[in-house]
Amino acid sequence: MAGETPARKLTPIFGTTFADFGYKIDSETRLRQIANDEPFEFNVRQGDKRWNQMHYEALADVVGKYIEDELVATHGFDRVVIPVDANLTEPTSKIFLTPDAFTADRLLLLVAGVGVSVGQWARSIVMNDSINEGSFFNYIVQAKSEGYGIVVLDPNETRDSATEKPIRGSETAVRHTSYVWQHFIRKAKAAGIFIVAHSYGGVCTLALLDKYQDEFMQRVTAIAFTDSVHDVRSLKSRQCKGWLQKNAVNWATSEKSLNIPLSKNNSSGCLKRSAGHPLHAYTTVTAQNCVFKYFSAKSQHLGESEDGSEASESGSGNGSGSSKTASPRSPKRGCGGERVRECAQC
Repeated sequence: MAGETPARKLTPIFGTTFADFGYKIDSETRLRQIANDEPFEFNVRQGDKRWNQMHYEALADVVGKYIEDELVATHGFDRVVIPVDANLTEPTSKIFLTPDAFTADRLLLLVAGVGVSVGQWARSIVMNDSINEGSFFNYIVQAKSEGYGIVVLDPNETRDSATEKPIRGSETAVRHTSYVWQHFIRKAKAAGIFIVAHSYGGVCTLALLDKYQDEFMQRVTAIAFTDSVHDVRSLKSRQCKGWLQKNAVNWATSEKSLNIPLSKNNSSGCLKRSAGHPLHAYTTVTAQNCVFKYFSAKSQHLGESEDGSEASESGSGNGSGSSKTASPRSPKRGCGGERVRECAQC
């Protein structure tokens, strides 16, 4: 019929469970094929990249739902719908809070990069290596053991998946982060707020500093960036730039040993250290021990002036207890081409 949109090729229906795809999660939280215990295989149909990509995306959605469910069922988070005053007809997003998020003495914010489902650092690691490593789970376990309340943001859910209508307050990743600060973080009683921000999550975090300035500098104790793509030149305030230089570290891709200082003059506006891995997707994984050691050192200065202590002092040393570079575990299918709806490297 004239004027009609040409019919689109239907997406195959693969299933909604791991078993539907012929996969399982093993005891080490690795995705394994039920038939032969082999790892994830992208090329299910040789030479049919489109079909293989759709299969990958569909299985990744199942993994994403599993991670989201585990945040609640295993890790004890509360799932909170936003906007907080949403009506019954408008699209919504969500964040996840530990029950002590508003009462804990220290509060940890986890902010992912572009294009991953909630609770994930890197989909490539989740699919090819380990769900615990590629998701927030390892950070959550350590943070809870050290007494942090935790907030998991979801900066990538900005539109309703069916209607494409923007979600009020979360129209962009930056607006989502600001909304969570306004409606949740401000209510927290924490003496110190700590942030882990990967990739574009660093841009969202810097936007908070730029927008809330004095409030942010008074409340936040330290920021751990992991290969963040932010640029300090986006900050308008000289005071904010000075605060960032003293209270943040960016663990970046490098062939050098873990935690070795890198270039001093960089767009991060803060101390830059080696994450001990050459691949962007793995930087949050390999830097974990250093991040928590840095936060612990910065915690000693809670209650002091907003300038805090020098990051170069409190972030020094090899957080893993070893001077060796983390083994570059290249994912079998890497962090590239076929990942079309996410950070090309994650």
